[in-house]
Amino acid sequence: MKRVIVDISSHGFGHLAQTAPVVNRLQASYDGLTIIIRSEYKPEIVQSFFDFSIHCAPLPREPSLEMHGPTRVDTERSVAVIDEFHKNWQNNIASRAKELQSYKPDLVISNIPYASIEASKQLLTPVVAICSYNWFETQHFLKIGSDLHLNRIKAAYNSASIFLQPKPHMPMRCLSNTKSIGPIARRGINQQALIRHQYKIGPKQKLTLVTLGGVTGEREVLLPDRDDFFWIVENNIKSNNRNAIKAQELSLPFIDVLASCDIVVTKEGYGTVVETACNGVQLLMLTHSDWLETPYFVAWAESNASCQLLPIDHSPLLLDESLDLLIKKTPVPAVDPTGISEAAIEIARILGK
Repeated sequence: MKRVIVDISSHGFGHLAQTAPVVNRLQASYDGLTIIIRSEYKPEIVQSFFDFSIHCAPLPREPSLEMHGPTRVDTERSVAVIDEFHKNWQNNIASRAKELQSYKPDLVISNIPYASIEASKQLLTPVVAICSYNWFETQHFLKIGSDLHLNRIKAAYNSASIFLQPKPHMPMRCLSNTKSIGPIARRGINQQALIRHQYKIGPKQKLTLVTLGGVTGEREVLLPDRDDFFWIVENNIKSNNRNAIKAQELSLPFIDVLASCDIVVTKEGYGTVVETACNGVQLLMLTHSDWLETPYFVAWAESNASCQLLPIDHSPLLLDESLDLLIKKTPVPAVDPTGISEAAIEIARILGK
């Protein structure tokens, strides 16, 4: 019996969305695995990403970026919590190693807590890192981290047995153990006919999901009041549009809601962007002008999805115009999430399966 610990960052649902399909494939394909998921999210949220009943445990907190809601970084708070963590680096890593040792893991999968990787190194436990980016070379860490912080983070990532990079991903030229793989995404069940019937949505109305991912905090989005659109909005989005409902009213898994829509409006985070393309749904992507990962998301989305770009801080008029441009485009076939099987094979190899 092999025991696998899976540590998943709570900085947005993209980390869960990248990791869960791979762990689902491992569980389905290989006998004799005990899998423990560690996260700061509530167990019921974590469970919603998995196909099997998981053992969920708390993950010791590792600072990444503190946020003003889902789209803006709180730089001052981020500096404070990262500095505090690194002032107590040795004790923090030692306590994590002690806790990790209690599970007697054969392998740790990290997306992408660097302290978990460093603690695993102390125990000589193999680690698979998996993510489309790393904290060492994101825009805000490069701005606020000291050389000492950044070198520790880079060394931790380089100590992993392999760092799997699901497309679209940053190049990560600072790391020597990377392997680029295909995209990773869940696929949902299209329930559009049911939703249209339940809410009496006309056949010419575009069913449009508006979501800003899993970072806490509310943001107001001024949606155009148009008869040709019906909006489904996530709970952290405030909108007074007359043709709108909350996604939670549908009592469907999020991925089924996404797969049931004609259009998804979202920021350039991995989970929803890639899930939109892998479910063959049109994408209106809200982009930051100064984030280092943005160009890689943009290039991939424009090559793999029916996509329109819109600045994150846009005017209502520009949103309206962007929607008009998008609906004139031809939908494209769903992308195959080949990274799921590629990642599972690499992990199984390291596990000796």
